[in-house]
Amino acid sequence: MSEQEQGPSIDTSVTHPARRYDYLLGGTTNFPADRESGERLIATFPTMRVAVQENRASCAER
Repeated sequence: MSEQEQGPSIDTSVTHPARRYDYLLGGTTNFPADRESGERLIATFPTMRVAVQENRASCAER
């Protein structure tokens, strides 16, 4: 099967904002690079995880 037939590949060694967001929400669809980036955010902004959860909750209310 050619690369074109397989579809796009995912580089799990590079952080992706959606997967990092998933990690901060406590999800399971993330990779080490996303978790490491999330932990760096939390180290800089200790309330980041709460902020992400509140953001998700406010979107669910709409």
